[in-house]
Amino acid sequence: MTEEMMQSDVRRKDVGRRVRDVESAYALLRLTADFLAAILFLAGSVAFLWPSWADFAVWCFIVGSAFFLMKPAMRLASLAHARSIAHEAKLELGMLERRIRPF
Repeated sequence: MTEEMMQSDVRRKDVGRRVRDVESAYALLRLTADFLAAILFLAGSVAFLWPSWADFAVWCFIVGSAFFLMKPAMRLASLAHARSIAHEAKLELGMLERRIRPF
């Protein structure tokens, strides 16, 4: 195995590690959003037992729904981030041609 091939293999492993790290970080964010949404929905449900707490309950549901909405957005960001890491690595390794595409 040549020195260049060994360096290429090391870079590929580094890219894989970076992608896994990014995916792990986003997974933790999604789990946190799930947990906060569940707490808010539970708090809102309990608050609806007393009419004087109805406004608080509504806000719990609204904020909890926002956390549910953030989950697919975080998933999309995770995929885009991982893809950009892989694309940059391929450019570094000379595996992609640099070309200008017409609109």
